Amino acid sequence: MIDDFDFLQGDLTDALLFLKEAGKLKSVIRQTYLQNESRMENSAEHSWHLTLMALVLAPIADKSLNQAHIIKMLIIHDLGEVYHGDIFLYDAKRDVGKDDERNAVIELLALAPLSFQTEAITLWDEFEARQTAEAQFAQSIDRFQPFMEQLDNGGDSWLRHKISHTKALDKNKHIKEGFPLLWEYYQNLAQQAEDKGCFHQDENR
Repeated sequence: MIDDFDFLQGDLTDALLFLKEAGKLKSVIRQTYLQNESRMENSAEHSWHLTLMALVLAPIADKSLNQAHIIKMLIIHDLGEVYHGDIFLYDAKRDVGKDDERNAVIELLALAPLSFQTEAITLWDEFEARQTAEAQFAQSIDRFQPFMEQLDNGGDSWLRHKISHTKALDKNKHIKEGFPLLWEYYQNLAQQAEDKGCFHQDENR
């Protein structure tokens, strides 16, 4: 294995070192099984799927959305997982660990050219703040993508982690904020999944 890029110059050296390290995202395993249930999805696959969703779905959600900007956000949004790992959506540690995840993004970006560092952390912050239309849309499809996988594998991680229909609806309700029509689909499909026993039994029912 060749690890020494010292023969390169300036930004190209930094760019290649960063890209090599960022490739480790392909080794970060998520909680969701693939549609064929052969293995769990990795975070790089998740990010790719989201960018494709953005290309296809953004014009349906709102033709004025800046697709290129959304795709940049989605490519960046999980980079912190290279060092921080993936925390399951329903894990209580997820919300309190955002500072650690942001620090992990900064640590990884320190390898990249300076101009890219600034752009990337700005994109990450925009995604997390969910204040722009593009960020709201990006977060909507970020929540819907693993939901689609779960529908095909019988709700495996919902059942393993004891996630009820009610809890899932509450955790994902901000899909409506970025893509109201998709939220209607989510609710309908989630009810079908509940009827088929894909969710953990809701003890409050």
